[in-house]
Amino acid sequence: MAKLLNKLSPLTIKSKIKSAKNEGKILKASDGGGLYFVAEPERSSWWRIDYRIEGKQKTLSAGLYSEVTLAEAREKRSEVKSQLAKGVDPSHQRKAEKDCKNGTDSFEMIAREWWVYKKDTWTVGHANRTLQRLINDVFPYLGSKSINNINASEMLKTI
Repeated sequence: MAKLLNKLSPLTIKSKIKSAKNEGKILKASDGGGLYFVAEPERSSWWRIDYRIEGKQKTLSAGLYSEVTLAEAREKRSEVKSQLAKGVDPSHQRKAEKDCKNGTDSFEMIAREWWVYKKDTWTVGHANRTLQRLINDVFPYLGSKSINNINASEMLKTI
């Protein structure tokens, strides 16, 4: 196993980048454990991590070569492996963290998505009343809060 972890070196990576530019091909270099390096002739080179969860193969980006060192890429691979051991899909985790930072997991955003999804199953009057009640009575109190940070007492106060 130690040989696999030391398979790539900074010199190997630099030679792959140079070869990709010279040959005009996409080249890969594996480090083992799902981590590999991709060198493209016309684009930046990057680190990728392959993993399997629930019988499906998935791939995560571990960052651009110039920004992420080999040691950092190996550390990210270890993080992915530990998440998988806990039964957490790393891509779902990354998306949830991104949504949290962007505010797209706010109560208002999710409530509006829910309303759009449900409005066609309701009468026009009921759909309009529901949206208006959310806007007037709920969004001022809970609208900007992350859906994951709302607790029962806040819901009861709003109700």
